Amino acid sequence: MNFNQIVIKNLLQNMKHYVIYLISLIISITMYFSFVTLKYTDEVASTGDVMLTKGASIGEKFLFVIILFFLMYANRLFIKRRAKSFALFQLVGLSRRDLMRMLAIEQMAIFLSTTIIGVVIGALGSRLLQLIVKKALDIPINIKMGFQFEAVSVTLILVLAAWLLIMLQSLTFVKRRSIVQLMNDAQQSEATVPRITLIEVIFGVLGIFMIGSGYYLSTIMFKNEYLIGALFFIALAILFLTVVGAYFFFRSSVSLIFKTLKKNKKGNVTVTDVVFTSSIMHRMKKNAFSLTMIGIISAITISILSWAGLGYTSAQKNVNLTSPYEYTYFNQQDANAFETALKEQDIPYKKYMQHLVSVPIKINNKSVRYFEAVDIVRDSELEGFHVKQDEVQFINMFSITQTATKIDEGMMLQLGKGAYQKTLKVSKVSKENLIANNLVVGSPVAVVNDKTFEQLQLANVNDDEHPQATQIGFELKSDKAHKVADSLNKKINKSNPDPRSEVEKETLKFTGMFLFVSSFLGVAFLVAAGCVIYIKQMDETEDEMHNYQILRKIGYTHQDMTKGLALKTIFNFGLPLVVGLCHAYFASKAFNVINDSPTLIPAFIMMGIYSVIYAVFAIIAFIHAKRTVKFTI
Repeated sequence: MNFNQIVIKNLLQNMKHYVIYLISLIISITMYFSFVTLKYTDEVASTGDVMLTKGASIGEKFLFVIILFFLMYANRLFIKRRAKSFALFQLVGLSRRDLMRMLAIEQMAIFLSTTIIGVVIGALGSRLLQLIVKKALDIPINIKMGFQFEAVSVTLILVLAAWLLIMLQSLTFVKRRSIVQLMNDAQQSEATVPRITLIEVIFGVLGIFMIGSGYYLSTIMFKNEYLIGALFFIALAILFLTVVGAYFFFRSSVSLIFKTLKKNKKGNVTVTDVVFTSSIMHRMKKNAFSLTMIGIISAITISILSWAGLGYTSAQKNVNLTSPYEYTYFNQQDANAFETALKEQDIPYKKYMQHLVSVPIKINNKSVRYFEAVDIVRDSELEGFHVKQDEVQFINMFSITQTATKIDEGMMLQLGKGAYQKTLKVSKVSKENLIANNLVVGSPVAVVNDKTFEQLQLANVNDDEHPQATQIGFELKSDKAHKVADSLNKKINKSNPDPRSEVEKETLKFTGMFLFVSSFLGVAFLVAAGCVIYIKQMDETEDEMHNYQILRKIGYTHQDMTKGLALKTIFNFGLPLVVGLCHAYFASKAFNVINDSPTLIPAFIMMGIYSVIYAVFAIIAFIHAKRTVKFTI
């Protein structure tokens, strides 16, 4: 048998192990090519949409890294499985150079075939992406199928880079091991000590404690005024606790729990314990890092997806931060010029005006934390407001600000100073943004009765830090005049040249693009992570085949082992998913407070979709493991 025959036969024999790898590789290349095609499509480029181009460019780079990470990890598992065959090839006379030639030819054949298939399917997928972009982002593009030379070139660069990295990884693996080490590499056990050790108890308890502490900090970081002042350091602490805690959890906590359960059984183990518990315990050290990485990256992916969904739902609210009205002015002279222009063009409109005055604020004669003065505005200058003379209402209140200032409904506070101070009852606290952030810079605004305003304005702080401000808003009575009014506003309004409708459109486009890109990358990582765990479980099943054969010889059937295989699959797929979901939930909850999103439902939807797709890989892996055990023993 010559070298070429050995290569072909070896490739065909290993093809059954490469099936899910090939499918995932095709999906990855298809997604990458489709995404890159979107970036270089003439119709998209001709629209001049910078946001879409930048979003596609950022997504392309992240997708590039995700695919390379997946391929490197998967290849590491494959070359480990084939370590014994590498040793046998060397025993029959093949050199390390011959082995690398064999691997180079195999990988070249795999990459060429999957690239051709992926590019062909990607050409169809690009049409789907164009349709999604057109509908979701309201971009006028003509949807058509075609091959973009730039997209093909960039995809080939990805494939070439992956091939070179994989060959370097394979060369390092083969070169650092002798024939004896290659023969025993697959059989090397990382079994832990059967008894519970003190180190295991310390790190096992520490892992659970660190994760719990990270979650607890994330829930109170916006409820404590002192923690709010150190948000950056608190965020770093939470990141450290959850990441390191997750590693200790996979490394020691799981093993500690299993050993405790085993000890309580006093030696009365079942076939399920042998297939499931023992297998997990003997591999926990080796799997700790990979499970931690998958769990953390899953958490990041789900969190980004959840943030994108939450951001999309709160886009309308965020528009009011810059443009409470269709045309918002902060300069009286410019507003007068715009009003005159509207009259000259016979454009009917409605005008709104709010005068803001900064006055001192105290609670129980103590300064309010983080600011000593607050802007007040007349209730008559805001639609739908009627405040009693002895009361005050707050608008533009963020959750973080409310926590920091401790301003709640029903409490009493003092506004003004000296003879011009009034004690008022807080009747309502609203998160509705009615005053542009350009004027208040994230601070709340107090709404008071007209008479109260006249009394308090004499206590105006009157300094450079708290100047008097005016907000003038215009709403058109007819939509037909928008085009002319937009043009006038752009010429006159230097601080806020875009109308509210345009700001809303751009905001929705940005959040839509963020949701689109993050969803696309989330699916890419999901495919990669699911495939990696699938290959890892397939590798473990093959390595433990002799254990199943022993169980079969002493009378157990493959049906008896099914429960253990199912629990093992649930563990391998479920545990990092549960850790990822928990991390993502608390991260999304914290983001929800910062963003003041109305609900967490978008985050739950993203988590549900992610979990369902993830479960598909788990089911496929269980079916494969069950069939392998059934037909091998």
